[in-house]
Amino acid sequence: MAGGVVLVAAAVALGAWAVDAAADTTRVYVLSKDVAPGTDLTADGVLTAVEAHPGTDAYVEVGHLPDGAVATRSISKGELLAAVAVDSSREQALRPVVLNVASNLPASTKVGDYVDLWLVPKESAVGGPAEWPRDWSSPRSARSTRG
Repeated sequence: MAGGVVLVAAAVALGAWAVDAAADTTRVYVLSKDVAPGTDLTADGVLTAVEAHPGTDAYVEVGHLPDGAVATRSISKGELLAAVAVDSSREQALRPVVLNVASNLPASTKVGDYVDLWLVPKESAVGGPAEWPRDWSSPRSARSTRG
């Protein structure tokens, strides 16, 4: 009989601990839309606050977003905002470049996809024929300018 009482008491204590641990959440940011590197994370509609159990300090908690926060990498909609994916400096090595594409990109291309960029100059800088196509395919990220 005493063993049964101890077993029930242990089960109640374990259950209470589990419920308490489940209620211990942290408010963190989650992305409301896909973003590319250099995107202003403080803009309206980019982040949403959610209650989560991240189990680590690797995510940006609500109220701890740095001033002027921008994304340092592509981040997908629904992803928790990782602290390593945020930089407070707008002076990054990232610069937006607008390209007029002669033909449409494949339908599977979406914001944040890596793309290969090639430059084929019409003439060289000294007025002669173009030397060769130049590969600019070091990490570049697609970003849509369409709404």
